[in-house]
Amino acid sequence: MDGILCHNGEFEQKEYKPIALTDFSDFDDKIEKCYIDKSNIELLVPFTLEGCVVRICDMIAYLGKDRQDAKKANLLHESPKFTKGTIGVENAEIINNLVVNIVENSYGKDYLVMDEDIFNGLKTAKKENYEIIYRNEKIDQLYNENIRPMIYEIYYKLLDDAKNKRQESVLFKHYINFIENSRRYYHPEKSYLDEEPNQIVVDYIASMTDDCFIDLYNHLFPHGKYKIEYVSYFDNL
Repeated sequence: MDGILCHNGEFEQKEYKPIALTDFSDFDDKIEKCYIDKSNIELLVPFTLEGCVVRICDMIAYLGKDRQDAKKANLLHESPKFTKGTIGVENAEIINNLVVNIVENSYGKDYLVMDEDIFNGLKTAKKENYEIIYRNEKIDQLYNENIRPMIYEIYYKLLDDAKNKRQESVLFKHYINFIENSRRYYHPEKSYLDEEPNQIVVDYIASMTDDCFIDLYNHLFPHGKYKIEYVSYFDNL
């Protein structure tokens, strides 16, 4: 739970040190503050070493993968000039170099740490991702003209299904029924349907991969206005 709450990999650090957890009321208070004021998200520090692992893994996972996906989707007009530095430029080498360095430097410690050169390479790679990918006008245009309205349509279709308890909906078949089946082992007296409908829909959409989201839109709106074409990982084999 702590790892999920603190997984945000937007704030790179050379060291990840957990802070002590007094009791679960502290954890609940931590969650509530993030709902009330989003600026609290920047102040989150994991209570556990496992939470620290999740946090750094989030950054390791997206650094190279976002570059790989941007190239695959032809969103970069020309071959980008990423700095090779100490961690490399491709997804596989970024993962390998960061993980090996963190393991070597953190072994036997009660916190995670990387050396100065690797940390500088991490910061450089992240900065270049923002400059070349995240602030790319072509990607912004694609998001605002296609993805954002697709999210809107899916959200309100699923919300209507949740409010009206449509058992035939994918919301029930692919998500709610699974959650209900799992919960019966530890909360048989409660139903997931007692949750606020908006929260159920948010939970479901948050669980989707990009490909699942696109396929769901095509399923729900086969004649919909918005289209995103993607190439399967296996189509290139």
